[in-house]
Amino acid sequence: MAILSLSQLKEHLAFTHYIGGEDDAVLTRLIDAAQNHAEQLMGCKIEEQFGGVDQDPIPPALV
Repeated sequence: MAILSLSQLKEHLAFTHYIGGEDDAVLTRLIDAAQNHAEQLMGCKIEEQFGGVDQDPIPPALV
């Protein structure tokens, strides 16, 4: 599961409701690719280290 939602990405990119959902599949793949890349650099799965019960929250820099 991605640590960044599609709606969060759209908000970050300042997408408006006029753009619609035609690019959702591409944006979702980009989210997954970015998270995978970050996890490879860190040497761990982000969701195993952050955001769970008794874990630190996901750092804003990763989101």
